[in-house]
Amino acid sequence: MPREKEYYINIPKALRAQTLDNWMFAFVTGIRTALPSVGIVNAIGIFMKKFNINEDEYPIDSATVTYNKCLNNWIEYEKNKENT
Repeated sequence: MPREKEYYINIPKALRAQTLDNWMFAFVTGIRTALPSVGIVNAIGIFMKKFNINEDEYPIDSATVTYNKCLNNWIEYEKNKENT
Protein backbone atom coordinates (compact mmCIF):
# COMPACT_ATOMS: atom_id res chain seq x y z
CA MET A 1 0.00 0.00 0.00
CA PRO A 2 1.39 3.42 -0.92
CA ARG A 3 2.58 5.66 1.83
CA GLU A 4 0.44 8.74 2.51
CA LYS A 5 2.07 11.95 1.32
CA GLU A 6 3.10 14.42 3.99
CA TYR A 7 2.60 17.41 1.70
CA TYR A 8 -0.24 18.77 -0.36
CA ILE A 9 -0.21 21.00 -3.42
CA ASN A 10 -2.51 24.01 -3.37
CA ILE A 11 -4.07 23.90 -6.85
CA PRO A 12 -5.92 27.06 -7.92
CA LYS A 13 -9.70 26.69 -8.06
CA ALA A 14 -9.85 27.67 -11.76
CA LEU A 15 -7.42 24.89 -12.67
CA ARG A 16 -9.38 22.34 -10.64
CA ALA A 17 -12.60 23.42 -12.39
CA GLN A 18 -11.00 23.10 -15.83
CA THR A 19 -9.72 19.63 -14.97
CA LEU A 20 -13.15 18.57 -13.73
CA ASP A 21 -14.70 19.85 -16.98
CA ASN A 22 -12.20 17.84 -19.03
CA TRP A 23 -12.87 14.68 -16.99
CA MET A 24 -16.61 15.19 -17.32
CA PHE A 25 -16.36 15.66 -21.09
CA ALA A 26 -14.26 12.51 -21.53
CA PHE A 27 -16.50 10.47 -19.20
CA VAL A 28 -19.75 11.58 -20.82
CA THR A 29 -18.35 11.09 -24.32
CA GLY A 30 -17.26 7.57 -23.38
CA ILE A 31 -20.67 6.69 -21.98
CA ARG A 32 -22.48 8.13 -25.00
CA THR A 33 -20.14 6.30 -27.38
CA ALA A 34 -20.75 2.98 -25.66
CA LEU A 35 -24.45 3.61 -24.99
CA PRO A 36 -25.84 6.13 -27.51
CA SER A 37 -29.30 5.95 -25.93
CA VAL A 38 -28.00 7.65 -22.75
CA GLY A 39 -28.69 11.39 -22.86
CA ILE A 40 -26.20 14.08 -21.94
CA VAL A 41 -27.91 15.06 -18.68
CA ASN A 42 -28.23 11.43 -17.60
CA ALA A 43 -24.56 10.76 -18.43
CA ILE A 44 -23.51 13.83 -16.44
CA GLY A 45 -25.59 12.52 -13.53
CA ILE A 46 -23.77 9.18 -13.76
CA PHE A 47 -20.44 11.04 -13.74
CA MET A 48 -21.44 13.03 -10.66
CA LYS A 49 -22.64 9.93 -8.83
CA LYS A 50 -19.51 7.95 -9.74
CA PHE A 51 -17.17 10.64 -8.39
CA ASN A 52 -19.41 11.72 -5.50
CA ILE A 53 -19.92 15.26 -6.80
CA ASN A 54 -23.04 17.11 -5.67
CA GLU A 55 -25.19 19.66 -7.48
CA ASP A 56 -23.86 22.52 -5.32
CA GLU A 57 -20.28 21.79 -6.38
CA TYR A 58 -21.04 21.19 -10.06
CA PRO A 59 -24.49 22.28 -11.30
CA ILE A 60 -25.89 20.01 -14.01
CA ASP A 61 -27.09 22.97 -16.11
CA SER A 62 -23.59 24.43 -16.10
CA ALA A 63 -22.04 21.03 -16.83
CA THR A 64 -24.40 20.58 -19.79
CA VAL A 65 -23.36 23.92 -21.28
CA THR A 66 -19.70 23.03 -20.69
CA TYR A 67 -20.16 19.62 -22.34
CA ASN A 68 -21.73 21.22 -25.43
CA LYS A 69 -18.92 23.81 -25.66
CA CYS A 70 -16.29 21.07 -25.38
CA LEU A 71 -18.13 18.99 -28.00
CA ASN A 72 -18.26 21.94 -30.40
CA ASN A 73 -14.54 22.58 -29.84
CA TRP A 74 -13.82 18.90 -30.53
CA ILE A 75 -15.89 18.93 -33.73
CA GLU A 76 -14.07 22.08 -34.89
CA TYR A 77 -10.72 20.46 -34.07
CA GLU A 78 -11.62 17.36 -36.08
CA LYS A 79 -12.70 19.50 -39.08
CA ASN A 80 -9.46 21.51 -39.01
CA LYS A 81 -7.37 18.37 -38.59
CA GLU A 82 -8.84 16.92 -41.78
CA ASN A 83 -8.09 20.10 -43.74
CA THR A 84 -4.37 20.15 -42.93
